[in-house]
Amino acid sequence: MIPVEGSEYDVPCDTLIFAIGQSRMLEILPEPVEITGKHTTSNARVFVSGDFAYGSLDVIHAVADAKEAALEMDEYLMGEKRRAKSVEIRLLEDQMFGTGRLRDMDLAAPPVMDVLSVVKRARDEEVDRGFDDEQTRIAAQRCYLCNYKYEIDQDRCIHCDWCMKVMPRDCIHRTSFLFRGRDGADEAVDTPIPREATYIWIDSDECIRCGACLRICPTEAITVRKTDSQEHVTAVEYLPRQAVAHPPRF
Repeated sequence: MIPVEGSEYDVPCDTLIFAIGQSRMLEILPEPVEITGKHTTSNARVFVSGDFAYGSLDVIHAVADAKEAALEMDEYLMGEKRRAKSVEIRLLEDQMFGTGRLRDMDLAAPPVMDVLSVVKRARDEEVDRGFDDEQTRIAAQRCYLCNYKYEIDQDRCIHCDWCMKVMPRDCIHRTSFLFRGRDGADEAVDTPIPREATYIWIDSDECIRCGACLRICPTEAITVRKTDSQEHVTAVEYLPRQAVAHPPRF
C-alpha cells in the first residue's frame, strides 16, 4: 500500500470499515510469514480470516469465518480451548399455544423497502431506507421459526389422520420407514396405504409452525420443541506466554 500525497480528507461517521481493495495482497504479510491453514500462518501469532484467507466471497461468510478465527486466537492466547457451543432442546411450556404463528402469516406479502431516488443519491447516504415499525413487524412474522420442531409420539399416535386433514401444506406423511440421512436430517419412505404406514411423520422442511396439527390431535401425541444455541466459557487461569528476546515487527 502506497499513500498518495494530498489525497487525505475527513468524513464524519459513526462506524468505519477499513477496506484495502477487491483482492487480497499477500505482500502485506511480514516476511517470511506464509498462510499454512484455514486461519493459521507460519507465525503462530499471526492469524488470517475472511476474504484474505480464502478469496472473495460475501460478508456473511466473512463474519462467520472471523468468529472461527477469533476462537482459535482465544485458544492460542489462553493456552487451552475454553469456549464451546452446544444445542439446548426443550419442550415449550404452553403446548396448546405452540409458536403463536398463524397460517395467515405465511400468506402475508413481503413488504417492499423504500429506496432513495436516483437524483438524491450521494456517496454518504444509504440507498435502502429501511422498514418502518409496521413493515418490520410484517417481515418478522413471515419467519418460519425453524428452531421450533413439531414431533409425533408414535406410542400415542392412533393414526386417525386428523392432523393430515388440517395441515395447510403437504408436511405430514404416512411412512413405512423412517431413517437418518447422511446430513443427520430425518428422511422417510412414504406410503399412500394406511395399513402399511408404520409412522405418521412431520416434515420440518415443509412445516410452517402454525400448530394446527398440535391443537387437533385427540391423544396429545404431537408436541413442539424449541432449539437454542448455547455458548459455554470455561474459566481458566491465564498464564502469560514466555517473552521473546526480540519483539515481532507486526
